[in-house]
Amino acid sequence: MKLIKTNISSRANLIDSYLTDYFGLTDKTLIDEIKSISHVKTFKKKSYILRNGEEIGDIPFLISGIVKIITFTEEDQEYISEIYCGPCGPVAIVDFHLFRSMTASIDAVSLTETQILLINASKLRDVVDRYLEMQRTVSDVYIRTLKQVLDHNRLLNQYNHDLFGFYQYYADYYPSVIANSTLEELSSFFGVSIYQLSRVRSRYKKENCQKFNEILALKE
Repeated sequence: MKLIKTNISSRANLIDSYLTDYFGLTDKTLIDEIKSISHVKTFKKKSYILRNGEEIGDIPFLISGIVKIITFTEEDQEYISEIYCGPCGPVAIVDFHLFRSMTASIDAVSLTETQILLINASKLRDVVDRYLEMQRTVSDVYIRTLKQVLDHNRLLNQYNHDLFGFYQYYADYYPSVIANSTLEELSSFFGVSIYQLSRVRSRYKKENCQKFNEILALKE
């Protein structure tokens, strides 16, 4: 696992900002308590944040960056089921069960340099038990993160026969995902062949040359 060191003060500021801006916490005592059981790690591009089968002792929350989720079928085939853009909630949303032990059933891999807030799972359970604000917050963050997954599935159905429209939607609203994913990764995420997606990308580039170059400039 490749990590980049960040200084202590910047890590503390990141946690403060994430807990107030994304979590929406206002109770300073609660914020300080969560800070005492968490730490920030910065992962280089294409680093494993979670591996299938490993125990989740610290719950990873996405502060910044892009993370792909690799899901495994019963036949041991793999595909990209989700791509999260920070700030976001828990990157292991399918394994997020706060009140029992957790084992990763997916791989989580960074597509860009990514900052993750790791909160100790067992200690977070105790905090949630004692603070009503935290109970509401965890539920809200879970729902917002799950909504990203549901929105992607909704879009898959909406653009079922319009792959170009689907690609254009992501180019408009998630250009950093387009810029930092390989053609193979995107085709897996979109559920289409590399050949199909290559034709769509070529058409998009031809019809939106300036926009396409702007997207490429976002590549990290």
